[in-house]
Amino acid sequence: MKLFIKDHLSFILLYLITFICLPIIIEQLDGFENHYYYFNFLAITLLIILLVIRYLRRKKCIHI
Repeated sequence: MKLFIKDHLSFILLYLITFICLPIIIEQLDGFENHYYYFNFLAITLLIILLVIRYLRRKKCIHI
């Protein structure tokens, strides 16, 4: 698991930077008051789902 996180650290950091910058940009363009928590929930959920799927695929390949 530690190796998996280490391999995907750049991906996670890029996602976090996007996660921080995107709401700021959306707030300036459109207004984001009502949807900020929904955006946070969606972004975190999608990241977790993506990482779990990638972990399970790699785990399956290693044990074969």
